[in-house]
Amino acid sequence: MRQFARKTISKAVAVEIAQTAGRLPRSGWVAFAGLLMQGLMPTAALAQDQQLAQANASGPAAASAAQPGAPAAQTVMVTARKKLERAQDVPVSMSAVSGESLVAKNRLGMIDYFAEVPGINLLGGDRGTSEISLRGLNSGTASRPTTAFTIDDTPFGGGQNIPDIDPSELQRVEVLRGPQGTLYGANSLGGLIKYVTILPDTQRFSTRVQVDGSRVTGGSIGFGLRTAVNLPVKADVMGLRLSAYTRRDPGFIDDVRTGATDINTSDTTGVRMAALLTPSNTLSVRASLMHQDTTSEASATINTDRSGNPLFGQYAQNRIPDTDGYERTITFGDLNIGKDFDWGRLTSVTSVSRLGYVAAQDASATLAGALNAVFPGRGLGGRNDQDNLSEQTTQELRLESPDDRQSSLDWRVGLFYLHQKNDSLQRLYAVVPATGAAAAGPTLANVNGKSKATESAVFGTATYRFTRAFDVQAGVRGNRNTIDTTTVSSGIIVSNSTARVESSTSSTTYLLTPRYTFSPDLMVYGTVATGFRPGGPTNAATPGAPTAYNADKSRNFELGLKGDFLNRSLSVAAALYSISWSDIQLNARATTGVSFIANGGEAKSDGAELSFTWMPRSGLKLTGNAVYSKAELTQDFLAAVTTVGTKGDRLPFAAKTTANLSFTQDFALGGFNAYAGAGVTFLGDRLGDFETRNVARVALAGYTTLDLQAGLRTKNWTISLFGKNMTDEVGYIGSRVTGPTQRLVLISPRTVGVSVSHSM
Repeated sequence: MRQFARKTISKAVAVEIAQTAGRLPRSGWVAFAGLLMQGLMPTAALAQDQQLAQANASGPAAASAAQPGAPAAQTVMVTARKKLERAQDVPVSMSAVSGESLVAKNRLGMIDYFAEVPGINLLGGDRGTSEISLRGLNSGTASRPTTAFTIDDTPFGGGQNIPDIDPSELQRVEVLRGPQGTLYGANSLGGLIKYVTILPDTQRFSTRVQVDGSRVTGGSIGFGLRTAVNLPVKADVMGLRLSAYTRRDPGFIDDVRTGATDINTSDTTGVRMAALLTPSNTLSVRASLMHQDTTSEASATINTDRSGNPLFGQYAQNRIPDTDGYERTITFGDLNIGKDFDWGRLTSVTSVSRLGYVAAQDASATLAGALNAVFPGRGLGGRNDQDNLSEQTTQELRLESPDDRQSSLDWRVGLFYLHQKNDSLQRLYAVVPATGAAAAGPTLANVNGKSKATESAVFGTATYRFTRAFDVQAGVRGNRNTIDTTTVSSGIIVSNSTARVESSTSSTTYLLTPRYTFSPDLMVYGTVATGFRPGGPTNAATPGAPTAYNADKSRNFELGLKGDFLNRSLSVAAALYSISWSDIQLNARATTGVSFIANGGEAKSDGAELSFTWMPRSGLKLTGNAVYSKAELTQDFLAAVTTVGTKGDRLPFAAKTTANLSFTQDFALGGFNAYAGAGVTFLGDRLGDFETRNVARVALAGYTTLDLQAGLRTKNWTISLFGKNMTDEVGYIGSRVTGPTQRLVLISPRTVGVSVSHSM
């Protein structure tokens, strides 16, 4: 029987979904609507989609078979290689975290995910920007991302505006460590984060409502409301899932200039509609449309001196009014059509997306030289307004062999195309520090950039089974990336000009993975895999900057082991890896303060990872992970690059050691099913961005946090209590030098809350 997970929404939310659809770019929406109409014609259900739906319905994991009476570690099903299989069988270092567990622990954003995933670091920025670093591969917070993101196999993201999706609509988050360029294309130098959304259930009607409340020490109150309904339009044939959510993440930062408190409070609202059509066993159609909006008046940053001592208090900042807020909107729609034949499977994945970002920044320190030159003696501050919009359409076609293991050869070939349009506006001008009002006089800079980017690729993988125990997977991908950028600039500190730059780069990535299976419960693998970021034109408004930058590439050598032990009560995954990184793309800065992308030298990342899940007795679950990583430059930055980096320097925000240990115990309490748990997470010390000459890098100390959870469950109700950072640890996850001072990004202080949910 085909089963799927559930949830959804009201008529008012359906109207909002329709309004959201109207905001999609016309060309992308027409393509999506046409394919949707085609897909909703009577079809047949793809066999693999049936399996995926069954895994989806059974929750984040299904219990594995063990001998009677023995507790069994859960079998996690993933789609890391674009097919459904056990995580323990995938010859890739990876982790899978269920959306259900993230919501239960109040881990609602990327800032919380790394606690359960080895080898991942979050580089927190101001104004809602952030970046993920896997295995230490990162060149700084202002550089292009080294970790790729997908939503249900579709590439998504825009620079530092990562798709931070509320986990209530996620079946799981899969984190693939190491380069993934062959299957997933550009920007996966260090790895890939894959959002897997919840599918509708075609069998039964269901609803779910959840209410959350939380309070942060010394800060404000947060709340959340999530609602979902599942509609089986036709039993075993068609299902709809409609959902909506809104939440307020409590703030804890005060502004000493204005007297405002808890200014980093953020609000997130979202809606989603998903449809699944499976009228037979040979073809299926899945379609979804999602919109999410996040706003905040400020980020969790404070001002400190260069030694890290807070200037205005541990949880206080001093900004020009209205220069630390942001709004980010995400609209995403996709259509997946799969057809089974006797000899293979054909899959078409189409998507359209829109990512908008509006923010303002207090740029007084960065623009100090220009302000003194243009407005001498007036004591003015500087403001940087940004308005960015990215619209994207993708199409992938895959043809692959049947997944029945009857043949010694499994194969997959595919075509991929991406078209992206970006509009960006950056305005630098002088303001009165006390009020934030624009000062009389000329604008320092207006830079309006418009670009069109395309990515086209052909890829293929094949796995040959030499024996029942030994197989080898090989793959190759050819990519061609083009960028056409037009920049119109005016102002005092940039040239008044209109410049057009075109760039085209080609890249080839590959993988080779031998695997030996000792038994269904134990296997070892080796991997050689590569990844890349495409090159492109640099900022044409920057005098003296190179006109283009080259692609940078990574290559990973890895040896791994995955196994189940102690009658399958213990699951273990371990890996040793060595990654080389060449032609590093990094952020450089001109004397005017305007930044641009340039190529630096070379780096490497060597490390070891260990993770486990152990169920020593019924109801008790222990999980843990530990990582040691040495990520550093192996070559000085090129002399033409204004940013300074020398051989042996650690890569930005790369911790040498990270670890997590947690447990959950289920038990009976007064007729209820109860549970309690705790988790401890350690993040080692790090260094901030590479800086210009004579400017020391920021040093970030390591820290340890303690999380607690407990709850009661009945057939329809769940009541849970959660506590994050219960020791009220002060920890920093990001930094930026601002002249003689610096800004540090804080983790949340102690946060406690309660969640109540009802399902039927």
